Formats: sequence, C-alpha cells, structure tokens
Amino acid sequence: PPAGAGISAAKATDKPATTTAPRAAAPDTTPSKPPASAIRLQWPADGRVTGSFAPPAEKGLRIEVPAGGKVRAAAPGWAIHVGTLRGYGQLVIIKHNDDWLTVYGNLDRPLVKENDRISAGQDIGTMSRANELHFEVRGNGKPVNPASYLPPRG
Repeated sequence: PPAGAGISAAKATDKPATTTAPRAAAPDTTPSKPPASAIRLQWPADGRVTGSFAPPAEKGLRIEVPAGGKVRAAAPGWAIHVGTLRGYGQLVIIKHNDDWLTVYGNLDRPLVKENDRISAGQDIGTMSRANELHFEVRGNGKPVNPASYLPPRG
C-alpha cells in the first residue's frame, strides 16, 4: 500500500492482521467497574492523615504514625506479599477476597510472613521511628479512595 495508507484501505478479502492487537490495552482505557463485593475497613493506624488520595501521584492515604506505633490490618485476609518494593519501602499486601487488597507501605518492620492468615485489627507492622504509613485500597486491582471505605474518626 502507498505510504500513509491506513487500515481503511484494507480489502474485505484481506486476512486480518495477526499482530498484537491494541485490544490488550482496552481495559486500561475503559472505566473500571467497581467490585461486586463491598468491603468494610478499620483504620490501619492511629495518627493524622497527611496525604490524601489523588491519583496518579498519590494512590492511597499517608498517615503520620508516631515512633513505636503499630500498623494494623484494616480487614481480615491473608498476606500475599511481605518485603520491599521500590517506592513503597518495606510493605505488606493483604488480600481480602477476589476483589479487594490493602497495601501497607513504608513500614520499619513487618510482623507477619507471606501466606499468614490475618485477622482484622491484627498488628502487621511497626514504625520504630515517626514516619508516614502509605495505605492503599485496591478494588479489582485499581486504586480506590481509602477514605470511602474507612469509618469516620470520632
């Protein structure tokens, strides 16, 4: 075909292209559906919220945790990742069900191991010095605003 000829120039008898179709990227461009299941969370730490959900830069909340503070599981589940991840430092990821995960980053020391069963409110990490906990909630793999799922603080 001449230079600049687009897909519209293809004949009906032409075989479809067998290249990697842009369809693979389609789910990322379409709005994500909210998970079918609901989740109720509890606050993962005491402390002042110092950063709000504002994607793409801020995919969760930042909570100022005092030195010696504990980080708690926001809901029951199991630890699917415990370790270091660039941008998150030491972190714990808890899977609650097929739809929901919570991420606890910037820990000084995790208190759980991968595959551990976790109960709501269980201590999962510590902050030995005053630091900001990065707390993320993901529904169907996409970050959602944690504040929408946490109870009001009174």
